Amino acid sequence: MEIKDIKDELTNFFNYTYFQLRLSEEMTRAKRYNLPISLLVIDIDHSTNEEISVGSLNKILKRKLTFLAEISNRINTQLRKIDIPARYSANSIAIILTMTDKKGAFVLGKRIHKAINSYQLSSNKTDIPINVSIGIVSYPEDGKDEQKLIKNINYLISQAKKLGGNRIISIKEK
Repeated sequence: MEIKDIKDELTNFFNYTYFQLRLSEEMTRAKRYNLPISLLVIDIDHSTNEEISVGSLNKILKRKLTFLAEISNRINTQLRKIDIPARYSANSIAIILTMTDKKGAFVLGKRIHKAINSYQLSSNKTDIPINVSIGIVSYPEDGKDEQKLIKNINYLISQAKKLGGNRIISIKEK
């Protein structure tokens, strides 16, 4: 497999197919050696998407490309070398955090949230604030396999949106 086959050109993070492969591999390792693993998903809030989607199609596309590249750069400055970032969807980035429990994932989530919220996209002489929702799940408490973790992270992101976005959310411990 060549690098171009596993990288997203815009974000320079891994693509979703590679993300799925690595999540499966890392879950196998976590189970075998009884290690924690966390998954963090950063999703661009709808209000931000609506704000940058005003104007001609060319201007909208240029703003979105600039915006995603800048968000990715800001995320990348917060990561360790062992973290595995990937383009999760058109508006989302996922990060596999090996050897990281929920508490450690929250620390990173807060740093990323702060780094992104400090950025404003300039458009038509106005600054557009950037808001994201971040979901966090951890093995083993939030799921015993990657399918359960993915299901839970998607649920958390939808809940964050229902609550107005611009927040970090996880499943409460019992």
